[in-house]
Amino acid sequence: MKSKPLSINLIAISYLLAPAVNILQMAWVNQWPLSGPRGILERLNSWEWVILGSFWVAAFGIWRVARWGFLFFIALSSYLLIHNTYIYLTSAAYPVYLIMLFHLVNLGLVGFFLQKHIMSPYFNPKLKWWERDARYRTNLSAQVRIKDQTIETQLLDISTGGCFVGLSPSVHPGDIVWVTVQLSDHRIHLPGKVMWTKFDDPVGFGLMFMGLESADKKTLKKIIDYLANSVQDGLQSNEGLGKKSAS
Repeated sequence: MKSKPLSINLIAISYLLAPAVNILQMAWVNQWPLSGPRGILERLNSWEWVILGSFWVAAFGIWRVARWGFLFFIALSSYLLIHNTYIYLTSAAYPVYLIMLFHLVNLGLVGFFLQKHIMSPYFNPKLKWWERDARYRTNLSAQVRIKDQTIETQLLDISTGGCFVGLSPSVHPGDIVWVTVQLSDHRIHLPGKVMWTKFDDPVGFGLMFMGLESADKKTLKKIIDYLANSVQDGLQSNEGLGKKSAS
């Protein structure tokens, strides 16, 4: 399984630290002490505390790669751009270079998140590639039972969490099907739920495994280990796999 992009983690950490950085920045610009009766902590009003707390909410949403996190981040960034422009126009305490620096950083972060490959996983969980189990191409012959019908077909790829069944889709997302693979020494049963269908080449449907028996889980792990160690040669037949995985 791949790791979540480092850039997302770093931005989440920066937003987690942003309240402390903003407090230090306000104290430095206004020449206020950090504590005491006239300190920065005593001067902040309720709304300013809410805004500072919003950075933590945004940090969590960014780190979780959640849709609400992306929308919250955009809303917070828009508010900060407007708010800091207003502060500059109404207060002489903040120099123009400081406001411009903040705007550049803020706009840079927004531009980063508006890139398609960064924004897409926030709106489509299937695109969170770092959360997906490694998939391996195969040509495993299999029997697929759909309701009362059993069909001979092939699994075109497989992972510990699911597989792609190379069969013209006669199912719909949410349907439960049963896949049986005959290895050289025994069978493996892979019940699962249809997650999506594909009507162009190669046709088929994606299956998420559910309720695997303990023995089937162990055999599936052997299959995955075999495929992981045979990337160059590939998988030639079920029988070869059965002999290899049992060794």
